[in-house]
Amino acid sequence: MEQIIESIKISITTKNYLSALGISLTLPDICGWLRGEQSTPRRFQSFFESYLSDLYTSNVGASNRKTTFMTGDDLYALRCAYLHQGSDDITGQRARDTLDRFKLVAGETGQLLHRNLLNDRTVPDGRTLLIDVPTFCMELVAGTVKFLDEHGTNPDVEERRKRLGNIAVLAPGRRTLL
Repeated sequence: MEQIIESIKISITTKNYLSALGISLTLPDICGWLRGEQSTPRRFQSFFESYLSDLYTSNVGASNRKTTFMTGDDLYALRCAYLHQGSDDITGQRARDTLDRFKLVAGETGQLLHRNLLNDRTVPDGRTLLIDVPTFCMELVAGTVKFLDEHGTNPDVEERRKRLGNIAVLAPGRRTLL
């Protein structure tokens, strides 16, 4: 898991945001698998509720109305659209809940736009959530680190964690792992 997290951080540092997002969107699935959950949508719902929901729910406006910007189902829909179609449009995803689309941004002003909801039901992309990719990826990493802190000593999690893949980086000229 450490190699995956380090790959995300390196991708962000080198501005390889497509890679950072792709890898980050696998983290909820991996955490759910480590815990033994069978259903991929359920893995995303559990991860989101445990580690992200507070970030994506806020009281807004003069009425201080509780607003949900994204749910675990929306996160799962983004994962499906992005990893399988290369898209931020989730309108075709059955799993989506509160959103129609994500707008992915990165750059110096990205953090200012992060978690802003464009809510216009008169256009096809009515509810669009702006996501600063580096910030979002690090939110997923932080949730994963918290998951590992909470569940890392569970014997079943430890056993599954040993089965995670790692890439052995060979020194120049070395042809074997032994």
